[in-house]
Amino acid sequence: MAALRAGTIDGARFLGLPEKIGTLSPSKAADIVLIDRTGSRLARVRDSAVAVVLFSQTEDVRHVMMRGRIVKRDGRLVEARRAGLVRRLVDVGSAVLAHGEERIEDAPLWNF
Repeated sequence: MAALRAGTIDGARFLGLPEKIGTLSPSKAADIVLIDRTGSRLARVRDSAVAVVLFSQTEDVRHVMMRGRIVKRDGRLVEARRAGLVRRLVDVGSAVLAHGEERIEDAPLWNF
């Protein structure tokens, strides 16, 4: 469960953005990923968080919603959103890296 928290609320705290991201709450930007655990690789792992964090792969991702918009459905990117999605991923990745570098000395230590 610590790994899942590291990727959600603890990650938001690290970035200094817990009021904007990190939990599913009204007025927060939410990106939701639905992962299919029925495949042989994930079905054998009892703990869902461990299965997702340590063993899931891109083909396990069935649906993705970013800020309330479906961008991947049934394992496929929604065509009309592909170019915008790529731009957003690049922008978000750049922002996370830039912001994370500023706060790296404040990084919490997670026990996995």
